[in-house]
Amino acid sequence: MRLFTIALKLLAIYLLFSTTLHGQNVSVLVEDSYTSIGEQGYIRILCSANIPLAGLRVPIKLESTSITIDSVVFSSLVPPSLFNVYSQLSNSNRRGFVQVLPPISGSVPTFYAYDDEIFRIYYRVAPNSSDISVVVDTFYNRFYDAGHWLTDEIEASDALGNRILPDFQKGFIWIQQKTDVESDDNAVPTDFTLEQNYPNPFNPSTTIVYSIPKDGRVTLEIFDILGRRLETPIDEKVAAGQHRLVWSAESEPSGLYFYRLTHSGGSILRKMAIVK
Repeated sequence: MRLFTIALKLLAIYLLFSTTLHGQNVSVLVEDSYTSIGEQGYIRILCSANIPLAGLRVPIKLESTSITIDSVVFSSLVPPSLFNVYSQLSNSNRRGFVQVLPPISGSVPTFYAYDDEIFRIYYRVAPNSSDISVVVDTFYNRFYDAGHWLTDEIEASDALGNRILPDFQKGFIWIQQKTDVESDDNAVPTDFTLEQNYPNPFNPSTTIVYSIPKDGRVTLEIFDILGRRLETPIDEKVAAGQHRLVWSAESEPSGLYFYRLTHSGGSILRKMAIVK
């Protein structure tokens, strides 16, 4: 029995380190973006982790002359007052590291990510571009140092300084000609949609955008992590079209929340995070 218990403990330790080394705890995702030719847009880089992170280093390449890179903006999830945030990505250097590092001295801050935005890249599409897709991907450098081959790649760290190799999912910037429907601000949407709130994470307010293809009753509900309904900002008949709502969470604590939109077209649930 004692040997069986020891074997189980050794197996648990192996699985723990195996997961950490292979990046199963942390993942980075590039969210697809859709932009018309000649217009400005942005693409979001999201992170998800089931452990608190103290640092994140993401090599990004965006190698296309069809777009001009304007800037890299970090979300409020990693405020510069707590972390050292830095980007090497620019229009002149389309391969660079975007990183969130803890301070050199003092206590080590951490952040939790639940498919949350870490940073976004603002860009502008060239007016002479054609309908194309631009790949936003990661890369790694392999170099020789002190008699050893080393790899410089996407990595994260926890509060103890343990190195974690996250999974990475590339994304695309889809560039297309502006259609007559897109240029008509009064066009009625053809689908029932609920967009991701922005900013996210937020404090204390955020904007929620949704579209409905026909007039009808709309219900928007806010829930906490335990599934308790906190508020119903919308419960009324709404005209077809795109609508915006600013929701204030001034009285709510930091944490993960959900918002659900219900219409005759169905029901959509999304999550958001308050960081105070």
